[in-house]
Amino acid sequence: VECMKAGAWDYVIKEKLSKLTPSVLSALKRKKLIEENKSALKALKESEQRFRTLLESAPMAIVVHLDQKIYYGNDKAIELAGVEDLEDFMGRDIIDFIHPDSVDLVKERFVRGSSGQTLEPTEMKFINLQGGERYVEIASMLIDLDERPAFISIINDITQRKQATALYRSLVEQSNDAIYLLYQNKFELINRRFSEMFGYTQADCNQPDFTFLKLVAPESMAAIQARIEMVEKGRK
Repeated sequence: VECMKAGAWDYVIKEKLSKLTPSVLSALKRKKLIEENKSALKALKESEQRFRTLLESAPMAIVVHLDQKIYYGNDKAIELAGVEDLEDFMGRDIIDFIHPDSVDLVKERFVRGSSGQTLEPTEMKFINLQGGERYVEIASMLIDLDERPAFISIINDITQRKQATALYRSLVEQSNDAIYLLYQNKFELINRRFSEMFGYTQADCNQPDFTFLKLVAPESMAAIQARIEMVEKGRK
């Protein structure tokens, strides 16, 4: 009894030595299981540490939320939210950080995501605790957390990109030259001067029967087609 209290796995009395071999085999098996368990726990701990390091060093904000309550956020998420530390971040309603203009979009995504639908990345507006507004691109997916459905969201702050885009668009619109952006046979952008020179709106340019070559006079057609072929071959 004292030996068992001290941690022995088994005992054999002299009158039943036939139990010795099974007891030894059982002890060896148990020892092997304990060692395997220790190795598995060590590997799991190392894996968790690598995963945590990956999350914390990620260049984008990563947030896990359960029932709309924040469960985890990495350093970038804490910075984006304008809170001091993770403790001040955890437990808050994710809606607290969504700009009013984007609240309906977020709630609609909660419903679709909870039903198992794939959520495509989208742009929306965030606000931090100081009221600062940020444009973000967010990708979310449903995960299992403690046997409960939760969301993990990867959030990319695109405020500077949006501001730069607005600035460049303003410069393009004010240009005295006609400027257009044609991508995969679609006019992604035309400026005011383009419409004045050619008489087409962006909607006109994206009609099924409209092609870039409609802007080209017959006597210039061969030269323009030759230039198009050069561009397609990667030549300047």
